[in-house]
Amino acid sequence: MMGKLLRMLGVNVDEASRKLERRFAQGGVSSPDAPINYLFFQRIASLFLFAVALMVILSPAEGVDQIADWIGGLFIMIIAIFGPVPLSAEPHRPPHEEAAARLPRHARPAADLRRVRPRA
Repeated sequence: MMGKLLRMLGVNVDEASRKLERRFAQGGVSSPDAPINYLFFQRIASLFLFAVALMVILSPAEGVDQIADWIGGLFIMIIAIFGPVPLSAEPHRPPHEEAAARLPRHARPAADLRRVRPRA
């Protein structure tokens, strides 16, 4: 059903599924419907979540209830804007490699100690 709705809106579901299939497999998601669910949330459900967030923020509450509504609406709005997170084109690197990549070039650990020239 979601696939048909996306096709009616002009989304090329087959091409997007092919592009997303490898990333989902790398992430351990094996469901054949995962790319369609991802596209559905990205294109349609996020708009509804944004509208719900606005209704929560603009509700006629006072005092502590109003602050709670603002905070709850803000959380819902953040989920609507930033979720689902786009899948990265880069493979995941372990934390120690991330930390080493942030170091200056002269302070990085050598990948292979045999390649390091001894000081004269």
